[in-house]
Amino acid sequence: MHESSDRCRKPRVPRLLVLVAAASVLLVPLAGRATEVDPVETGRLLFRIYCATCHGETARGDGTTAAYLTVKPPDLTKLSRRNGGEFPEQKTREIIDGRAVVRGHGNREMPLWGLAFQDWAVDRNQESEVQARIEQLVRYLESIQKK
Repeated sequence: MHESSDRCRKPRVPRLLVLVAAASVLLVPLAGRATEVDPVETGRLLFRIYCATCHGETARGDGTTAAYLTVKPPDLTKLSRRNGGEFPEQKTREIIDGRAVVRGHGNREMPLWGLAFQDWAVDRNQESEVQARIEQLVRYLESIQKK
């Protein structure tokens, strides 16, 4: 009996699934130590995991799924430029969080990351961890603004 080529073939795992799994392994230990890590670097990692699919690796709105969305993701390197040269920290926090209604976000084409950043297996208030992750993303986005 000869060996089937199907047995030799490895199953393909979607890249996003691998990134999300790696992120959960890496970020769960960070939840209680948010002040011990570089917020910009952690924000960059969070961005790559949660945001780059739509916003692109360089945050210019050209992610791999952007072409399939009805609303094109904005170029996040131009937030300051669109806000008179000042980075809109609070508005950026609110948009990322998504739990508060943000005018202009319409019917919420973007996921509610404030809920996604919670560990549903933990039975306690995790608001400080959620806010730390949002703040790390905000710090990263502030760091990539075009002058």
